[in-house]
Amino acid sequence: MTVPPQDTHGCRPMCELCRADLFAQLRGVARSRGHFWARGIAEVIPIDRTWPFTDKSRAIALRKVADLTRDEPLREMLATEVEDAAAQWWNRALEQVG
Repeated sequence: MTVPPQDTHGCRPMCELCRADLFAQLRGVARSRGHFWARGIAEVIPIDRTWPFTDKSRAIALRKVADLTRDEPLREMLATEVEDAAAQWWNRALEQVG
């Protein structure tokens, strides 16, 4: 995937308005990646506790959105969406298990 443009009106560094606009556009992609990540993990380990928010999971989430932007604050926001979506999928599955 190609990295999208870093701004919508020529700002460098990216302004808050542009960051919010790009976040709105990319949020669904990040959430989808989080759901897919959790599903993949559920195929190899049992769902027997809540989703772990750790330094390792954060690093993985950041890697999962690295191709979406070069803007560090936006990347952090998107990684949070990945983690939150993974946890949401995982914890919902945990409720269904038992």
